[in-house]
Amino acid sequence: MPSPSGESRPGSRRLVIYLLVSLGLSVVMTCVRDKPGMTAVYRTAAERFLRGEQFYCPQDEMAFTYPPFFVLAYLPLAYLPEDLARLTWYFANFCLLGAIVGLTLRMVRPIMHGSDRGGRRRAMVAYGLIGVLSARFVISPIEYQSHDLIVYLVLMLAIVASSAGAGGAAGGWAGMAAACKATPLLFLPVFLWQGRFHAAIVLALALVLATLLPDLLSPDPDEPLWVLSWHAKFVSRVDAGSAPHAQGAWESWNAMNQSLSGTLYRLCTPVEEPSRVRWDTCLCPLNARQIEILGIGLKLAVLGLLLAITWPGRLRRMHPSERAFCTLGQGGAILCAMLLLSPMTSKQHFCVLLAPLSFCVVDFLYRRRDPIVGSTLGALFVLGALAGKDVVGPAIHRQLAAYGSLTCCTLLCLLACGHIVVCRARASRRGTLACALRGGY
Repeated sequence: MPSPSGESRPGSRRLVIYLLVSLGLSVVMTCVRDKPGMTAVYRTAAERFLRGEQFYCPQDEMAFTYPPFFVLAYLPLAYLPEDLARLTWYFANFCLLGAIVGLTLRMVRPIMHGSDRGGRRRAMVAYGLIGVLSARFVISPIEYQSHDLIVYLVLMLAIVASSAGAGGAAGGWAGMAAACKATPLLFLPVFLWQGRFHAAIVLALALVLATLLPDLLSPDPDEPLWVLSWHAKFVSRVDAGSAPHAQGAWESWNAMNQSLSGTLYRLCTPVEEPSRVRWDTCLCPLNARQIEILGIGLKLAVLGLLLAITWPGRLRRMHPSERAFCTLGQGGAILCAMLLLSPMTSKQHFCVLLAPLSFCVVDFLYRRRDPIVGSTLGALFVLGALAGKDVVGPAIHRQLAAYGSLTCCTLLCLLACGHIVVCRARASRRGTLACALRGGY
């Protein structure tokens, strides 16, 4: 029998190879790509914070619009030369992506290995299909040098902890993610809906403590708290059902805003003076009030669908491995709802679709060949993988985005995750009833 150290040697070797390749790619991308991407925004905010200045500045060409806690993430890199900081940021993003993929595989492998449809060939097909469908999304935050993989890793830790029944850890991770970016706060109503009050309380405490931490290090020169500046200059500009508009941050008509609000605005608002970055994609002209009412209705429908997917006790009668797998489906549904309900959802934010895509692919290949799930995966291949600018060209890519191609992908993922979770819950109930009948009840 091989020793434990011998068993871990191949995994350690793969890890070292991945880190070396990631470091090499980081060096190459730093040398080849001269655009700072989002790191310019993060660095400017961190430097202002260190000088005790206001870093919420709407007059900037690209303003820092995130909750105050996230400014702390870039502080160590603010002391480095710009190129070295960018290289470190690239490398950190590759490491984050590796950790996210590892956590995702940890949640789907029990289903793959425990199935009578196992085998190396089927596993390679599953990994390949997941890679094809998600590559465009997971590469985007690295390309734009954004912080979305940080948030995604923390959310995956929350989902993994939730699958293990660790409510406190799940709430803590979700609270940390919400302190970096407001949309993960959607975990709070789900926890409350499921009666997981411990997780909800920990989430709220983690969010409050993390949000107030920057004030302990450097107070806001204009407001009593940094979070108040953030709210006054950006959050207060967001309406419940309309596309956001704020100087230095958001434009109402933005082809890359793939949230429900952004896509609805483009599809219902005529453009009187088309330009290179703004053209007419209106399908059904509506006035501002009608768009707001319709937007609120669509968002409530998404929230209602999410609550149906995460119905309390839906996973109660499942086998532990099946329950853990379906927790990934419910977590994937929350991630999809985050994208749809956010006022602004850009390309790099869609990296979180890796979780629901993995859930759908593994269920389709290892559970049952559900035509609904199969059709969804086909549509996601067309609207996602084949709609990238490297495939169809920048012009067609922007046209498809303006009509909401990624919004449609996210809606399809949400519906597919919900369909699978409900079907698996029904199958578990039927199995429990069959066992009870055989036992003489």
